[in-house]
Amino acid sequence: MQRGVIVTGGAHGIGKQICLDFLSAGYNVCFMDIDEKLSSEFANQHSNLFYYCGDVANKNSLKEFVEFSMEKLQRIDVLVNNACRGNNGILSNLDYDGFDYVLSVGLKAPYELSRLCKDELIKNKGRIINIAS
Repeated sequence: MQRGVIVTGGAHGIGKQICLDFLSAGYNVCFMDIDEKLSSEFANQHSNLFYYCGDVANKNSLKEFVEFSMEKLQRIDVLVNNACRGNNGILSNLDYDGFDYVLSVGLKAPYELSRLCKDELIKNKGRIINIAS
């Protein structure tokens, strides 16, 4: 059975390249992104690339993403927490709710996805890759 990898923020930039690299290495890949149009176009270019539309700041979307990924991939060997939201830096005019959203994307989501994937990753001797920029 082919190994499976899941990636957050996989529709463009570093996340897209991560998906392409794992595809080239023979993995099946499932990614989550909030940009439905860009994600659909990317996913349609590869038969072993699957896309879930959702916001990583939403706890329910994370659970649904993992369930969707297991359905499509049958296994998870690698979790790549790549999604990020900068908003021009921490000392910008970001209000409290905006800052909370940044924390949800960059800190809470990687924790929750790691927790949700823990048993599958242990079973498959998998890996977690956290990207920060």
